[in-house]
Amino acid sequence: MKNFILILTSILFFAHCANEDSNASENSNASENSTIEEIKETTPAEPSHQKASADSPYIGFWVIEFAIGNPSGNKEELSNEYVGRWHDLKADNTFESGKWQEQNNSGSWSYDDETKIIQLNYDKAETIGHEWKIQGQGDRMIWIGNTPNNKKGTQLKLNRETSRPQQQ
Repeated sequence: MKNFILILTSILFFAHCANEDSNASENSNASENSTIEEIKETTPAEPSHQKASADSPYIGFWVIEFAIGNPSGNKEELSNEYVGRWHDLKADNTFESGKWQEQNNSGSWSYDDETKIIQLNYDKAETIGHEWKIQGQGDRMIWIGNTPNNKKGTQLKLNRETSRPQQQ
């Protein structure tokens, strides 16, 4: 009878210990899950590009005055690629673009006010970046090629103009 009581006590003791380990594991998993949820809630979402307001300061005719930061280091090549290009950003979130007097592309655009990123969705393939971080406003702004989808590092200075530029 003593052996039976000893065996029964041992079984109950080990069963109780195993149950505590299981509860600790469940509590640990619950803690991990809540931590994962907290991380998900605090991780910033991808920029959500919305149509720009009709009174956006970026609506208008913009001409690239100069560019810096060509990864190849060739300033003349960079100048030839960008200088003289223009974008006419319209209030209905469409745009036309071209170089010098020629209009050769169009598309739609959107702007994320929180990230200050403009996205240009060209109708035809284009060598210029499709996404730029914007600094400045008024009649001058800088487009910075340092965004998730444009990592060239090129910077463009744009001036608000009233007509297409003349090639000199």
